Amino acid sequence: MRPTSRRPLPRPGRNRAHGQAHSREARSPMTYDAIIVGAGVAGLTAARALARAGRRVLVLEGRDRTGGRAFTDRTSFSRPWDHGCHWLHSPERNPFTRIADDLGFAYAPRAAEGGIFVDGARLPPEAEGEVTRFVRQATETVRAAGRAGRDVALPEVVDFSHPAARHFAALMRGKMGVEPHLISALDFTRYLWEGDDRPLRDGFGALLQRYFADVPVTLSAPVGAIDWSGRTARVTSPKGVAEATRVLVTVSTGVLASESIAFTPRLPDWKVRAIEGLPMAHSVKVGCEFSKDVFGMPETTMIPCLFAGDRSMEVEVRPFGWNGATCYLDGELARRLEVEGNGAARALALEGLREIFGNGIQAHLVAAVETAWDRDPLTRGVYVASLPGRFDDRATLALPVEDRLYFAGEAMDPDFAGDVHGAHRSGLTAAEAILRDP
Repeated sequence: MRPTSRRPLPRPGRNRAHGQAHSREARSPMTYDAIIVGAGVAGLTAARALARAGRRVLVLEGRDRTGGRAFTDRTSFSRPWDHGCHWLHSPERNPFTRIADDLGFAYAPRAAEGGIFVDGARLPPEAEGEVTRFVRQATETVRAAGRAGRDVALPEVVDFSHPAARHFAALMRGKMGVEPHLISALDFTRYLWEGDDRPLRDGFGALLQRYFADVPVTLSAPVGAIDWSGRTARVTSPKGVAEATRVLVTVSTGVLASESIAFTPRLPDWKVRAIEGLPMAHSVKVGCEFSKDVFGMPETTMIPCLFAGDRSMEVEVRPFGWNGATCYLDGELARRLEVEGNGAARALALEGLREIFGNGIQAHLVAAVETAWDRDPLTRGVYVASLPGRFDDRATLALPVEDRLYFAGEAMDPDFAGDVHGAHRSGLTAAEAILRDP
């Protein structure tokens, strides 16, 4: 591991190590240069940049931890398991690849391909070849439309009546978290997807906890109101009222759309329209651990699966040799499973695993966990997929309001939307904008 050099952050008030709560700061009458709402990657990145530039910064986070949708669970299984982000996408362009190297976090160079499964059986080679050819052709058709600037839904450019189209729909659902008719060809094309995705062994959330450990954060402080009608903005949380000349809002569009944060005055109509064009996508992850290897596959293998009713699931089998699997359920299916609750996603994932690997695996099940980001009031979804015709709303959402309210997050990066490094870049961009304004 190469040591990283980080200056400690200048901070008002008493320092507490490792990002613990600064409740005294939140009740202080002093005016900050910036208050940051949310301690996900965008907020933490901006806080560090502003503090290193000498600004007085207060970060308010609703949870009892930092990281937002990056959360590594260390208690449910015998190894760390990510409830949220897990993969280093576009690794050669992703700054967190270097950060993982610097901090000694291992990752697989790529995941192995385990074939395509339909109703529990792997397709024969010829059929797999036909599916692969159609998916590649359809993907290139979508990219051609996007390169031509066509901000249209996928069914306008792809023939979904083709027998292999359901496999393409599953792929798009997994990438974007919504159904094909809700996916913009331009939005998909603008996303830079280069190289093999690399899963992190000990958790992306754990990596971010380590990397941002020097950023002080007031925890358990969900912001309920932002009054920006006066000379300074007043931000209200259970910790009290804090004031700042600038406020950076990094919560998800799901939270913004829910109006759980009351803005006074309300956000302008152009900002509200941008939020409406950027709804949250849906994805449920189900982790299953077994007492032994019940799969008989190489470690860190990915298998896409289709079942009756065009239900789709992607399975990460035996990541890093673990006797377990992570099942990904996306789009409308994920939304319905979260609404149903009561272990519905867990039951469906296990049913799919039994179809593939046999009913006998049930006897060896040790533990199973499912995520619920839609039901989480501090996220209300997993990441943003812009509606067809609304791609430009990403840039609009990033615009400040009267040089008082600033916005950052994965939803606002057009090239790496939905990714940790997209949120990171958005946080840097917002910090630079705040520093430029007088």
